[in-house]
Amino acid sequence: MSQIMTIPKKILRDCMYLSILFVLVPVILDAQSTRKLKRRGDAAFQQQNYYGAARWYAAVLYDSPLVTVSPTLLYPFQPSQGRSIRKIRPELRNELLFRLAESYRLYGHYKEALPQYEQYLASQDTRYPPARLWYAESLLATDQPEKASAAYKVFLQKYRSVDSLAQKARQGLANCDFVIAQKQRKPDAVVNRLALLTSADGSNFGLEKTSEGSFVFTSSRHELQGKKQEKVYPVQLYKADLNKGSVSPYTVSRAKIQMGASSMSSDGLTLYFTGWKEDPANLQPQYQLYVATRSAIMDNWGEPVLLPDNINLKGYRTKQPFITRDGKFLLFSSDRPGGFGKYDIWMVALQDAKPFGEPMNLGGIVNTSGVEATPFYDAASAKLFLSSNGRVGMGGMDIYAVAGDINTNQWKEPVNMGAPVNSVKDDLYYIRDNQSDTAYFSSDRASACCMEIFAAAKLPVRDTISPNPRVQQPAPTARDTLAAVPDIQKQLIDSISAVT
Repeated sequence: MSQIMTIPKKILRDCMYLSILFVLVPVILDAQSTRKLKRRGDAAFQQQNYYGAARWYAAVLYDSPLVTVSPTLLYPFQPSQGRSIRKIRPELRNELLFRLAESYRLYGHYKEALPQYEQYLASQDTRYPPARLWYAESLLATDQPEKASAAYKVFLQKYRSVDSLAQKARQGLANCDFVIAQKQRKPDAVVNRLALLTSADGSNFGLEKTSEGSFVFTSSRHELQGKKQEKVYPVQLYKADLNKGSVSPYTVSRAKIQMGASSMSSDGLTLYFTGWKEDPANLQPQYQLYVATRSAIMDNWGEPVLLPDNINLKGYRTKQPFITRDGKFLLFSSDRPGGFGKYDIWMVALQDAKPFGEPMNLGGIVNTSGVEATPFYDAASAKLFLSSNGRVGMGGMDIYAVAGDINTNQWKEPVNMGAPVNSVKDDLYYIRDNQSDTAYFSSDRASACCMEIFAAAKLPVRDTISPNPRVQQPAPTARDTLAAVPDIQKQLIDSISAVT
């Protein structure tokens, strides 16, 4: 008869406690990890570091890695859609869904924001009423105006407060109607991306023709620095020859300063630009205006000088200068006091290419409660061109034309330039040369994140009345304004060549 071994009760009890502990330890550690990641995400969001916040929130919600190395992308984290959802309590999950959606939206990743908003709205959580408003905005930014219109209407039905959010929803509805109407009209220009100026990563924007016969633009394309050849993304000026197909750095300052959004005087001897220094403690750049001069076009630029305090008002941001072709005025965008909104267009007189007197706000006809940016004054047509998100348009920053007299600061009502110059994304830095109908502007319409430079060539006006009523004219074929249609492409190249 075999013996049956009995286990002492104390050992059995200890084993039971150990087994429970082995089960609970991963749960406890996971809870600690979740709280830690969320705290980091909240801190980044509070600092308006939405890229960092999205990275932390995605790591809590999904099996999304914190860092995914990619040699061709600027953003070192993977979007969360398509990845499995971690098991966390519903209340926390809904909060994180909303915060992740907000992080994507505020960082310009509307496509990634949409599924997060959809999951949050499906949860019936009511803690964040603006979610449906931002969901509608994301729909419009991804070129879904019909769905966006429906979402704006639902938001207005449920949101009873009379405040800025309700006003934004009403403007969003008007924007949807405007976009739908633009889709139905015939384009009056053909738009092409300038592939020569496109980089593998980083933004490219703010193209202008110089008196040297070339073009200068701003880029945040990567550079390799240090012994380890690490990728960095400085914002610097580049020079481009569109005929020769060459792009090279445009050296102005030897100092360690980020610089971009430049404007050169007609004689090529004065260069204004936006400059700022990297500050790890402050993620919001403190934009200021600088000026560099030289004695002759072939000379090197002198070291840039910061403009005086009446232009660079302490504690406020000043950026995106433009020198009028006659050298009389300097236009710029600033959030300084005395304006009508977040950023306004201001103007100061120039004397010997230097600011003279106090800056003047262009007034409530030009400026709104939103953002006005990237001014350009075309003397030939007596029109001011600028970008704004404070008016009815296609969504984001749209380009507007404002007829008026810059000498008296008298302006007429701004006119939205419509499609194809404007899109549902951000469109800025409109500029053109007097000798050509080709205009240049910058947009993120073809990218999830980055600005690129486009050229817009006016289409010839065709007589729609048939010379012979008995002969039925063929219906015009619809063309993609971004396609390289041979005859239109030739017209665009001819126009660019004329300028160069």
